[in-house]
Amino acid sequence: MCSLEESFDGSVEDIFDNTPAFIADLERWWNLYQGMGVAKRIQAPPILAVKKRAFGFDHRESQLGPYYSERYDALKAELLIS
Repeated sequence: MCSLEESFDGSVEDIFDNTPAFIADLERWWNLYQGMGVAKRIQAPPILAVKKRAFGFDHRESQLGPYYSERYDALKAELLIS
């Protein structure tokens, strides 16, 4: 698997008009990514549960929204101010 730097010869400024547009696109993709894991587990075949424990707390899905770290929030604020 290659990274963005290995597969893209231009710069971010070539794609996005400004910093807020870049941040909005980044957050849109991150929010979409958060739901993909749940969708893939829904598509998976049923799991045979042979112990009582399997029916308790083992197979819960998180109902939390996407998580942004404090470092990300600080970098975002710094970029949007400048």
